[in-house]
Amino acid sequence: MAFKLSVANEATKKSLISQCRRISSYFQPSESEYESKPVYPPILDLSYEARKERKIEEIAQNITKLGTVEEKLIELNAPKYYGWWALNLYERVISYNALPFTQFATRTCLVNELPSIYNDVDEIALKSLPNIKDKLNDLLLQEFEYVSPRTNRKGETKSEATESDRRSRNFIPLLNRLLVNQLSQHNEDLQTTEVDYEPRLEAFWSLGGIEPGKVLKNIREKNEKFYKGKADDPIDRPIQYYGSPRLSLRHNKPLPQLLDRNSGLSVEGAVPSWNLDPRVMGYKYKYCRAVNVPGFWPGTETQHGYMSYLSRGYLKRRDEELSMSDHQDALHVQAILHSFAWTLSQACYLGFGPYTELTYPLSTQTIITDGQNYSFSAYQLNTCALYNKHSGDANPHRNVCFSTDEMKLYDIIEDGQVKGFNDDVLKSLIKFYLIKPTEPQVNMRPYLSPELYIGNVSDTERRQKTEKNFKFLVSNRPNHILKDEIYQWEKIYKIDHDTRPMEKKIRFFETGDPAPGMKRLDDFNPKYVPKHLQNPPKRSRRGRLPVQPSIKL
Repeated sequence: MAFKLSVANEATKKSLISQCRRISSYFQPSESEYESKPVYPPILDLSYEARKERKIEEIAQNITKLGTVEEKLIELNAPKYYGWWALNLYERVISYNALPFTQFATRTCLVNELPSIYNDVDEIALKSLPNIKDKLNDLLLQEFEYVSPRTNRKGETKSEATESDRRSRNFIPLLNRLLVNQLSQHNEDLQTTEVDYEPRLEAFWSLGGIEPGKVLKNIREKNEKFYKGKADDPIDRPIQYYGSPRLSLRHNKPLPQLLDRNSGLSVEGAVPSWNLDPRVMGYKYKYCRAVNVPGFWPGTETQHGYMSYLSRGYLKRRDEELSMSDHQDALHVQAILHSFAWTLSQACYLGFGPYTELTYPLSTQTIITDGQNYSFSAYQLNTCALYNKHSGDANPHRNVCFSTDEMKLYDIIEDGQVKGFNDDVLKSLIKFYLIKPTEPQVNMRPYLSPELYIGNVSDTERRQKTEKNFKFLVSNRPNHILKDEIYQWEKIYKIDHDTRPMEKKIRFFETGDPAPGMKRLDDFNPKYVPKHLQNPPKRSRRGRLPVQPSIKL
């Protein structure tokens, strides 16, 4: 028996023939599918811990493969539509005895002295000191001789912390301008630095090695099939830092390395061990987006931090509440958190990040002052990926912070004179401005495409969409549809005690839908686009049904 195909046109006949060929090739594999040696799939560990680790590593590889800075930062927020349940750290909110946790959270080794690189500029600093000292005396008399009244226009008493912040806000820019003008002849790079006043600084990272909370422990104990007695195994905790230095300097070239990344303190420095939940110290968790902002937008020419000034007015109130016993440790905590957050956010703009490890170190300088008291810090970031795979002994690198104790520039100002002036403090201040940035000797952006930033991408639709999403995420504005929550009366009358069995079950915890915290960033209904504006525009199929081929025996 023979079959004859009767088709309407030649095009339909060719499509039918190609379909038959595809079907026949499916059932009869070609010779290219055979190998001379057997190739077996890899043998994988199917335990819960191994599958979770492979999933995290896949996420890290996907972020690393993305070509632009904005797309990498958006991908950090992809798993969480409403943000991460993250530990929130603030520059001016420091708990008691927070130094061990801060060192562990940033994997930082603390050294109570400045590095040897500052000894190379000691001679120039001594020569410049007399001239700068005279001008600084005039500046101190101008800003601190007059004591403003303790009450404002409304009759309200101003706190010492408020008054200290006000004075430092006025004094620090003038001090920076004086030192830049006087030392530019010795360091020409100071003339090309950019100055930011109170820039926005935010940093996000994932910290491994933290014990789980009570709720997670209870869930693990109830699911012995998956956890098998590992209810107390450590987990990763997201951390979001918020800060704002009084003043920061940026340059288009990075600072030189303070020490070798693969030897000495960078691999042997002591970092305290800490595995407790940070809430035991009074810190709070909050839903927030993963945002890394070093004080400027991606694509800025001067992307390397040179120096930053921090105020210390919060210490006035803190010392009253916690006594002076923890005063110096609080200054170290402030310097470590700010330096780590600033270098980490800069690293994100260079293509690295919380899930992409550095290939070279980044350095910065930090000064904490209120005009009279000074603390100097130099920081080198050697590692920025601190999640589970890179936590503890699995990570060979340590970040290093060189920090001095608090020192007074002068004792008191009275009778129009600055008494008890400390030349050593001024010399250290001058040395920070004499360190010259260096030309990079390595590839600064090994994980970025040639476009570097989304603004350089030629695809208009991709560029506009990514820029819009990135700026919305970085703005920290709330979503249009707020996150669902379980109200107290629902917890009592619906979850703990089923007292409303006849009520219609429409809430997410009644219908079996995933919890709001599991919603992904791309899980939403897109904006409606009219047909005539769609690309390509949709065409109506009404009256245009295709002609079906007829098969005759």
